[in-house]
Amino acid sequence: MLIVGLTGGIGCGKSTVRELLERFIDTRTFDCDEISKRILFSPDFVPVAERILGRSAFIDGQPDTKRIAQIIFGDAERKTRFERLLHPLVRQAMKVAKEQAEQDGIKLFVVESAIMFESRLSDLCDVTVCATCGAEEQLRRLTAIRQMTIEEIQARQAQQMPDSERQLQANILIGTDCSLEALRRRVGHLHTYLIDLELRFSAH
Repeated sequence: MLIVGLTGGIGCGKSTVRELLERFIDTRTFDCDEISKRILFSPDFVPVAERILGRSAFIDGQPDTKRIAQIIFGDAERKTRFERLLHPLVRQAMKVAKEQAEQDGIKLFVVESAIMFESRLSDLCDVTVCATCGAEEQLRRLTAIRQMTIEEIQARQAQQMPDSERQLQANILIGTDCSLEALRRRVGHLHTYLIDLELRFSAH
């Protein structure tokens, strides 16, 4: 089984690439952001997170994800403390999911993370893929589709690796500033390449 790290800047289309890849029967995906949210909402985690993030990050005892994003992307120290708490739990969940995928005979295990290189998750992957798009298209997606303000976008980007550095570290780049149909074809080609790579890895 080939472990594929999938990353990309905010609004660059990595989640769409993941969703298209998981349609292949021989592929299973793991969304670190989604797993992080599940952990965040778990009863055991909430009290611990509240000590780091403060009560303003919670409404009636439940996490306010928008407020939490504002806090961690605006306070580097609290972001670091929060990630030290959260990341080991995400890695453990990933380990369990990977082992299950291997038992099920899956060929490609795709791990999506916005901070693939910063968190060193890339060290656990055989190959890394970075979703890319032009700056204008990225801004359009974030403001028009996600309804983010320029200030929110800048705060997030300031806390993450620059897109240019992310692209340099990745093994494979896939452009997403195209139609959905064109992206389906690109992801199809990517899948074919990764399966071929998995066969070569398995032969050694």
